[in-house]
Amino acid sequence: MSELIQFIKNFGADSLNVIWFPLLIWSVCCIASFLVLKYRQSLNPLYHYHLRTAALLSLPIGIAVSYVLNLLPALFASPELDTAFFVVQNPIKVVPLTPDMSQPIIQWNEPSFYIGVFTFSLLLGSAIMLFRLLFNYIQLRLLYQKLDTVSLAEVSSKAEYSKQLTRVRIAFNNHPLVPFTFGWKNPIIVLPSQIKHDDQKLNMALEHELVHIKRKDFLLQLLLSLIESLFWFHPLIKLGNKEIDTYREISCDQEVLSKNNFSTKSYASLLYELLPLQTGPSALSVSMAVKKSTLRKRIKTMKYHKMYRSSFKQSIILLLLMTLGITLPIACSDLRGPSGFGESELVHAKADFNNVTLEINEQKVESYGRFFPQEKGADSSTAPLKQISLNQGLIFGADAHGIIVLSGLEFEGAKRIAQVQKNTLRFHEKNLSFKLIKENGNILDEEATLWVRYFPTRYTSSFNFGTIPSSTLTSGKYINTLPPEYLGDLDLSGDLDFSGDLDTENNTSETEDDFFVVVEQMPELIGGMKELQSHVQYPDMARRAGIEGRVTIQFIVNETGDVENPRVVRGIGGGCDEEALYAVKQAKFKPGKQRGRPVRVQYALSVNFRIQNAKVYSSTTTPKNKKLSLSIIENKEGTITGKVTDMEGNHLKAAHVAIVETNQGTATDTDGYFTLENVTAGPQTILVSYIGFDQLKVPIDID
Repeated sequence: MSELIQFIKNFGADSLNVIWFPLLIWSVCCIASFLVLKYRQSLNPLYHYHLRTAALLSLPIGIAVSYVLNLLPALFASPELDTAFFVVQNPIKVVPLTPDMSQPIIQWNEPSFYIGVFTFSLLLGSAIMLFRLLFNYIQLRLLYQKLDTVSLAEVSSKAEYSKQLTRVRIAFNNHPLVPFTFGWKNPIIVLPSQIKHDDQKLNMALEHELVHIKRKDFLLQLLLSLIESLFWFHPLIKLGNKEIDTYREISCDQEVLSKNNFSTKSYASLLYELLPLQTGPSALSVSMAVKKSTLRKRIKTMKYHKMYRSSFKQSIILLLLMTLGITLPIACSDLRGPSGFGESELVHAKADFNNVTLEINEQKVESYGRFFPQEKGADSSTAPLKQISLNQGLIFGADAHGIIVLSGLEFEGAKRIAQVQKNTLRFHEKNLSFKLIKENGNILDEEATLWVRYFPTRYTSSFNFGTIPSSTLTSGKYINTLPPEYLGDLDLSGDLDFSGDLDTENNTSETEDDFFVVVEQMPELIGGMKELQSHVQYPDMARRAGIEGRVTIQFIVNETGDVENPRVVRGIGGGCDEEALYAVKQAKFKPGKQRGRPVRVQYALSVNFRIQNAKVYSSTTTPKNKKLSLSIIENKEGTITGKVTDMEGNHLKAAHVAIVETNQGTATDTDGYFTLENVTAGPQTILVSYIGFDQLKVPIDID
């Protein structure tokens, strides 16, 4: 439900730029145009017709051009490859999940949500109107199949008709319908049978419909009908179409009378005769449709027909100029103006995350970040603070709540939901509400919405910042630079381990292919945690200073079971870090195996230092060789949901669950539940591991 609410909110926010702001600009231009035309009644009716048509055509054209122009910078921009850096800040307070916090946070009471719902409702109405238009078209096709048609030459005595309009077909209908024309390439003129034997009325009706055909009025009517269906809710569209119908017929009347010898009185008499007839499926046809409200105006203007020696080419030029004149303000305007970034501006903007406070679920975390100065070796207290270009990625840790990656560029797995307003960045994901608040100054000078991806199972112990080059971010390789996922109950909540493409100081990490994170058979500590404990002494300095806590060491277990590249990823100082590091270096493991072959595996161990008669306790006190239990709750469309417990039914937090021979894995939550997504269909094996328990392998057929 929360994801649906967020989707509607995002849609509402996007619709402001894509639909509502262009519609506002068009409305202003259209009102001005209609007012000018209203006070220019002496203008040629053909010009009135085409200028009003241009006003309506400019709406969808302007929206389309505006959308394309917004896409172009993202398509052709060449993001710069900035050098990456990282910062490790002071540790922050862990925000535990309370029962209230575990409930989905549905932020529906926001303007963007209501705008999204309103826009969806109007689009539903547009779909209904388009269906109605399709129904009218089907009606016309059915009527056409029932009619007997003849060529124009068979009906009219004028020889030039057969030469210029050879594709025109004529049909007489017994139903009381006004004359109308249907079709563009092969037009059909449908006439009422009651005028079939009156040559003068027949010729006047034919001339009227032939003018529509020569001017391609049917094509314009089709476009206008589509616009009216899409924007059915806009009063200016209805008003514009009403006036277009009136001036189209008036201009047609003027041309018929100016180019033929018909008397005005006879022509007016024909219009009176057609008044009670039905208009038929007029939405997709052009006709002599006579409305009582406009008949008087049509007849009144007939006496001026000699004044209007209309130039069709000039009128078309005016139509194009009018369309261009209204389209340009729509296409070249930006809703955000001075208070918001366009997409092309966003990727080149710089964000300032120095001195910010993190809030999770409205609970403040008192932590303030400060980036390294621009120049290495400079005094961080006085040197200028580094800002981040948003054409790359920003990565930060949310302690026990995982890792966040932000960017102005779209990247794999990201959602555009991180809203920046002045000094605040906020977004909602995975039932958590994240908010970054900057005390002094703004994060961005203007409002923006950033792309974000949340990794809930990759942890850090500090509020850490870093950047990811755009090439690494957009290629998807950035995932390899993140900390490993939580393994069993060994605490990997250490500092960010930037590797690969990230240029970190004193970086001695291996390449991404040198070790495994998850294997079929994980390494086993020979002698258990008691053996590790025997190598640790509580440092006198830490004991005198009252220093307690957990030290986490990350390392590689090589093919022979030896420890390589051990390093402290979470320390407490006072000599405890060195003691834990020394103990891990002495440890010996049974090597991890993949497909029966020993391989290098990334691993971690934690040691708890507690002042209790100066003893050191290992972080794992669970008896060895216990049995694990796995319950599959759901197996549907490549998604597996389950729960891990011991044999007594006690749920196990942070047990590692993986698909054998793949890189897919996760950790159980505080209640022992887990979810694996996008698992390949077919027979697979789930591997469950937890320190102090035997590994559990469960064959499963993925739906």
